[in-house]
Amino acid sequence: LQFLYFIELFFIRTVKMMKIAVIASALVATALGDQCPRDSYCCPDALHCLTPTRTSCVNNATACSSAEACCPLTKICVTVGDACTPSPVCAKDQYCSPVFGVCSSLPSPGVFCEGVTCREPGKVSLCSPLTHLCIDANFTAPCGQQ
Repeated sequence: LQFLYFIELFFIRTVKMMKIAVIASALVATALGDQCPRDSYCCPDALHCLTPTRTSCVNNATACSSAEACCPLTKICVTVGDACTPSPVCAKDQYCSPVFGVCSSLPSPGVFCEGVTCREPGKVSLCSPLTHLCIDANFTAPCGQQ
């Protein structure tokens, strides 16, 4: 009988620890900003999860289809998803890259890149595999997605 009591006690403690871990995970996600699906990013201007397309709207605000919007930060057409809270770690002109999990700024919004890196005079930036835009990733500012 004592053995069954021990097993029941162990099970109850394990369930409590699992609940604590789930609550802690939710608190961390809330503190770092809501998580968007991996194929989108939380725009600090739009306050929604945005899924990028391969259409630029930097020179033409009407370039997007009727089902899309022009992201004010990246200057590319996007599909608007659920509301989100941007990471408080990132500046207002940055977004939390779901690929790298760090705050990212855009040296050339709306200008697509190919490959891994972008070469601009005096510096090398990364080409984001999500947006296909050059980003300056701040690897000292983790923002919670990855």
